[in-house]
Amino acid sequence: MKRLSFLVTVILISLFSMEAIAQRDVTTTTRKVPSFNAISVSGGIDLYITQGLTESVKIETAADRQDDIVARVENGTLRIYNDSHFRLNWGRMTLKAHVTLPTLTRLTASGGSDIYNYGILKFDDLKISTSGGSDVKLELNGARLECRASGGADLKLNGKVSFLDAE
Repeated sequence: MKRLSFLVTVILISLFSMEAIAQRDVTTTTRKVPSFNAISVSGGIDLYITQGLTESVKIETAADRQDDIVARVENGTLRIYNDSHFRLNWGRMTLKAHVTLPTLTRLTASGGSDIYNYGILKFDDLKISTSGGSDVKLELNGARLECRASGGADLKLNGKVSFLDAE
């Protein structure tokens, strides 16, 4: 019985310690990337989009986790993901990406990532795909919008479009 009490105590202390670790000082770094017009986010990172004149990428997380968050451009798509293979995001660890860009043509979220925007997102043709428990909540105004959601993902869109194709 004493052994069980000791084991439960150790487990509880470990869980509370993980929560305390998750509340470390948060830092923001600016990442230099080439031009892009599409974004793909995964790994539980929350993406905040602003439409502006030039591209910029800022990552907000604990200082010792900055190197775990990758932001790179492949074929015009900014890919943001958590490259930490062995660290779990216990508690309320901040994992945020703040992205500014002039034109957006494609948006993809997976792996529990969420996407929000500041202001109204304006576009001619936009494709949104979300899966794996990700949530997308956007204010938008555009001509053509194509949406796909699967695997427990949610899309909450508000605004005006001339043509909508949704699955």
